[in-house]
Amino acid sequence: MLQTTYKTKYPEHLERIERPEDFANAEYRQVSLRASGGREVLGKFVVRVNHGWWNDAEKLPIHAIQQFEEECDSWDAASVVYEEQLKHFIQDGFVHSFSIDQESETGRRYEKLDTT
Repeated sequence: MLQTTYKTKYPEHLERIERPEDFANAEYRQVSLRASGGREVLGKFVVRVNHGWWNDAEKLPIHAIQQFEEECDSWDAASVVYEEQLKHFIQDGFVHSFSIDQESETGRRYEKLDTT
């Protein structure tokens, strides 16, 4: 699972529809949940959070850093950590979410995260 959230007043610009210059350096947080690698960690799952800014002109992250990592013994436990991280994002104003959606025309899905 991978979800990228943005903190912006103009979520429509994240789709590059209008005024992409306003999206030149949008702050983002990205949370992922993946199986840990290696034979020693079979059955382990890791949740990671990255933070940075997205430079739309160059299509590259700027000052991207890993802020958080937690390894869990089960998918269910890792899913709880993943959801907790999303709640923190929402509290900090990162409510515009994009995730991969291979069935859509754009290849991604937009969702405004619930702030209640």
